Amino acid sequence: PAQFGILFHRSLKNSRSAIITPLNLVKSAAIGVIAGLLWFQLDNTERTVMDRSSYFFFTMTYWVFDSMFGALMAFPSERTVILKER
Repeated sequence: PAQFGILFHRSLKNSRSAIITPLNLVKSAAIGVIAGLLWFQLDNTERTVMDRSSYFFFTMTYWVFDSMFGALMAFPSERTVILKER
């Protein structure tokens, strides 16, 4: 338990500079503005249920793919290290 807390804290300190970057802040703000303009003032009726669910699908898909591409782009730079460790 204590070891997990220490490792978790260290991991957060190491990844903070990679997560909170000006580019990520601009991307998040731009996606927020675009999504806000698309789904702004939607009526709370049964006809708009699919529109609301499309918003949630879009949002979740964006964050999953954004994280995935960040992880995928880390592999080419680490390739020499991985091949050395084999």
